Amino acid sequence: MKYRENPEFSWSYSRNSTFNSCARNYYYKNYAAHNGWLENAKFDAKLAYRYKNMTTLQLTFGMAVHEAIKSYISSYLKKLDPTMEAFMRHIDDAMHDVCVKSLGIQQWKDFPKQNPMLHEVLYMGGFRAKEVKRIADDVKVKRNGVERCFLHARSMKELMEGHVQRVVEIDESIKDVTKGRFYYDVDGHEVCIWAKIDLLHVRDDGKWIITDWKTESKETHIRGDAYARVFFQQVLYAKYVHDKYKVPYEDIILRRSNIVIGQENEVPVDEEKVNMCLDRVRESVRAMRAYVEDANLDVNKPKEMHVFQQAGNSPNCGVCSRCSYKHLCFGLPLE
Repeated sequence: MKYRENPEFSWSYSRNSTFNSCARNYYYKNYAAHNGWLENAKFDAKLAYRYKNMTTLQLTFGMAVHEAIKSYISSYLKKLDPTMEAFMRHIDDAMHDVCVKSLGIQQWKDFPKQNPMLHEVLYMGGFRAKEVKRIADDVKVKRNGVERCFLHARSMKELMEGHVQRVVEIDESIKDVTKGRFYYDVDGHEVCIWAKIDLLHVRDDGKWIITDWKTESKETHIRGDAYARVFFQQVLYAKYVHDKYKVPYEDIILRRSNIVIGQENEVPVDEEKVNMCLDRVRESVRAMRAYVEDANLDVNKPKEMHVFQQAGNSPNCGVCSRCSYKHLCFGLPLE
């Protein structure tokens, strides 16, 4: 099998967030780590790929919740009578699995994809450290919130009370090339825009509901221009639904469901809001393109690493203290 020398260029909300946070992080994650999983990869690529496969307790919890929700809804649709006990066990088992794997640093070095490393273990002194205990306690509070709020979420109530015509998508795999993406022309280049929806269902009144599950501890206030910030990602999901399923924008509802604290927000979407968000995507792609040799996104060869500037100048500064790559940035590899 032949692999690309450079990764295929694509755009996603998370990639944009990384780029805006730190260009060097963006470089390591999207360019340096490319092909790092191959047995004959260069050492630098393997090293970057290893650090790419780091996570945190908070991220692990969020992913575990999303996976548990997908399993619960899938079982419900198959009339398998899923239980909250099994739902919570799914989350607990996923958390336990990552915590155990993080204790084996050699396994992470050799097989990082199968053995992700926790940031709290590698950088913060492990599970006995005071700050790590605080984070773990926060995750426990979130866990209790999810157990209390999940089945009361609007999307779950609509599903279980018979107000759903059909479930169209549930956190679909990126391997399904027919879903979770659309293409958008930026200066003559067809850019793949990722749009992986947590839950898409058609309600009994014909409205298409795009649900985005959140596991945040604090309430989100949506005032004024906060719409563009809070719903930026979901508006792009609406563009995807509009294009793929030929749904008018007026029949699409964006639902943000925080199942830790039970907060939910719903907003409509229209073509003006979609175009506003696409303008932001265009500007983001252009900014990313400035870091590519000859601005050629088809080849997508990155410029030299030093061009991708670090956001901070110390491993202990705000953004760097939370970064997976600080050993690489500040000359502290675990070798």
